[in-house]
Amino acid sequence: MTLTRTSLTSHAASMREACPENARKEAKRAFHESEGRIILINTDWLPGWGDRQQAILLGEKLHGKRSAK
Repeated sequence: MTLTRTSLTSHAASMREACPENARKEAKRAFHESEGRIILINTDWLPGWGDRQQAILLGEKLHGKRSAK
């Protein structure tokens, strides 16, 4: 089998599925490096319904209501 090198080959490493553990690790790093000014929250990381709703309400306060799907 012959491997073909294209202009996209150099980007291959960044074109993989996102790793949930890495996303959470990077969110934590951003929070600490920004001294708390950057907060990235995936609501799936939150343990309960109340916490998820609180995060959604804060997001809607900052960014506006989500559009209905």
